[in-house]
Amino acid sequence: MASFTFTTMQQQPTHYYFLSITLCKYPSSASSTHFLYPSPAKHQIPQHFIHRTRHASVRHYFNAKLSTKHYEKKARKETGSGFCSSSRSSNGGTERNKLENLFSSVLEEKAEKKRYVKDKKKMGFDSSSLKSSKTMENNSVVGKKSKKDKANSPVVHLRVQLDMCSKRGDVMGAIQLYDKAIKEGITMGQYHYAVLLYLCSSAAMGIVQPAKSGSGNRPVLNNGKLVDFDNSLANGSTKPYYLEDDEIWVSEDVKKHALVKGFEIYETMCSNNVPMNEATLTSVARMAMSMGDGDMAFDMVKQMKPLGINPRLRSYGPALSVFCSTGDVNKAFEVEKHMLEHGVQPEEPELEALLRVSVGAGKGDKVYYLLHKLRTSVRKVSPSTADIIVRWFESKAASRVGKRRIDQKLIKEAIENGGGGWHGQGWLGKGKWSISYTVVGDDALCKCCGDKLALIDLDPIETEKFAESVASIAIKREKNFNFQKFQKWLDYYGSFEAVVDAANVGLFSQKRFMPSKVNAVVNAIRQKLPSRRWPLIVLHNKRITGRKMDEP
Repeated sequence: MASFTFTTMQQQPTHYYFLSITLCKYPSSASSTHFLYPSPAKHQIPQHFIHRTRHASVRHYFNAKLSTKHYEKKARKETGSGFCSSSRSSNGGTERNKLENLFSSVLEEKAEKKRYVKDKKKMGFDSSSLKSSKTMENNSVVGKKSKKDKANSPVVHLRVQLDMCSKRGDVMGAIQLYDKAIKEGITMGQYHYAVLLYLCSSAAMGIVQPAKSGSGNRPVLNNGKLVDFDNSLANGSTKPYYLEDDEIWVSEDVKKHALVKGFEIYETMCSNNVPMNEATLTSVARMAMSMGDGDMAFDMVKQMKPLGINPRLRSYGPALSVFCSTGDVNKAFEVEKHMLEHGVQPEEPELEALLRVSVGAGKGDKVYYLLHKLRTSVRKVSPSTADIIVRWFESKAASRVGKRRIDQKLIKEAIENGGGGWHGQGWLGKGKWSISYTVVGDDALCKCCGDKLALIDLDPIETEKFAESVASIAIKREKNFNFQKFQKWLDYYGSFEAVVDAANVGLFSQKRFMPSKVNAVVNAIRQKLPSRRWPLIVLHNKRITGRKMDEP
């Protein structure tokens, strides 16, 4: 079930602004938002004027910012000279009174113009900021209301109710909510449709798993029956709802109703131009699977890439299940091909379904291909997959496929080139296969035939990928193109059958590098190689040049 939270808007902290007055014709560079501290000027402002100003600022929140021209003009009008020149006069008392009258009149004038109706409202730094402050306050109130209204909106309320239905697995309740929303004209989004389609597709297949919202397991096949949600068989039930192991089994009537409503919801989603996502298209594919329409399920997957959606492994499950259950081998492998082209690797459930349909159709080449896929990607198969493999080797088709003439030399070379353990040349020989159950001991010996398991190495494709990865790392770390030079040297002098890391060999079990150990290992490896060719010895530069070259 997808969850979501509401974030309430926190009230903005109250900002307090302080009176700022410029006391000189040429203002200083200090910030204008500070307390009025005593100035080192010759004529101080009387203390009672500061008290009156502080009292006025408490009574009414305001800002008095004087421009140079404004108070200069005022000063000249009243005194006949500039403020700076008057401050230099010897008549300090007269000037102080004029200053007091000047600033009092200016402050009262500014206070009348910029006074708020309520004391708690915010204040800006100029006339424009006052307006913006009111606008911000109004927007804050509107924002709080919009958040509250959004939380109580029908769209959000519908989402919460759909999530609860998904949590309970209540398909019919979700359908009723959908009908009510259509009747009331509520605009639904992608999430609403995704939950509805998920519930309808699950019910159409016969099983609803509570507390899921589109993340159900991919459907596979089990003995020809569609399986979903942890291998539960979608056979239906005589009761409308039947709960077992946290899974709700629905009746045939509910399945049919959910299928009809599911396609109706999908058509509504398309007509309203609601964007699709992987979950919604996969749900439609699952509904198509419940009808046995594999082509429609596959078409849903094909629509994803043009819409900019990357298909997932679960997206291919419905189409693959239908084609495998109907025995359509060609279309089943078309799905597998589409998966590989889009970078989706099948896992054991998908390979098991393909193996079952291939064994049933007697397709020896497909079985051979899938056995190697299981060898490389799964390694250890499940009992159900092992039963299918046994059934293949017991079949008549398995006894008829294979080559009678075998080139032993070619097979041996193929095994060596493939890394050991397999040759990849197809079925060898014809006749009935001998099947027996056995175990392999810790000594790698089979308890049935007595043969020892072969050592395996990377196959050619894996080797090439590994070499490219190592080369890319080395090129990034090496300077002056040393690694590129080494690659050219290696291409010229040919491949080597063995490589000796002399640094680790020479320092093995000791702190001092011993060339004699490297020499012993190299000679021993050379004696074991059929060509008796020297292996490639990798040493650090300081071991082949400089003073350490001659050290023992």
